Amino acid sequence: MLLTNRQKDAIAEVINISFSRAAKSLNELTGSRVVISVPQIDLIEVHKLEETLENIIRDEITSVHQIFHGSINGDALLIFDRESSINLVNTLLKEEDELQDLTESMKEVIIEVGNIVLSACLSMFGNILKVQLKFTVPKISLNSLSQMIQTFEFSEAEIKYALIIYMDFLVEGKNIKGTLILVMGLTSLEKFIDEIDKLG
Repeated sequence: MLLTNRQKDAIAEVINISFSRAAKSLNELTGSRVVISVPQIDLIEVHKLEETLENIIRDEITSVHQIFHGSINGDALLIFDRESSINLVNTLLKEEDELQDLTESMKEVIIEVGNIVLSACLSMFGNILKVQLKFTVPKISLNSLSQMIQTFEFSEAEIKYALIIYMDFLVEGKNIKGTLILVMGLTSLEKFIDEIDKLG
């Protein structure tokens, strides 16, 4: 399944609205000026996810993961490479002596960032589908890209697709790369795209 340019534009518009809300929440939470933009969107089968991302995200990654269900079901993940996750927290907290490793308190900040971004995105999708999507409490993981993919790749027989949203966090003048991934089975994906097509 491929997305048309029009569908990509429509999804990007919806995502940008949700990200503007998330950025406002992060501004209020941290006192830092945060802007989140979406430079690119891709749709691929899950088994191609590792080869698609391995040149962008290297080594250990930090991921915040939520499972969502309702009229569509799937997994939502916000991921950063190790360096980006540390830079994001140091910048948000305005740390003068920048920490080089993720402490427990830094992990809590990443979870909160993930919760704000993922919840804003999933709530907006729920509005499009005119349903209430329910989602689990976010969980943080530090592991490799392949280990992360294995957490959802084989949970069902249905072919799974990954909607990849490449993000830029502009925080206090620093540009920090992140990636939002929505993993859905074909049935849920078709429902989602049908509603996107209705947006005109």
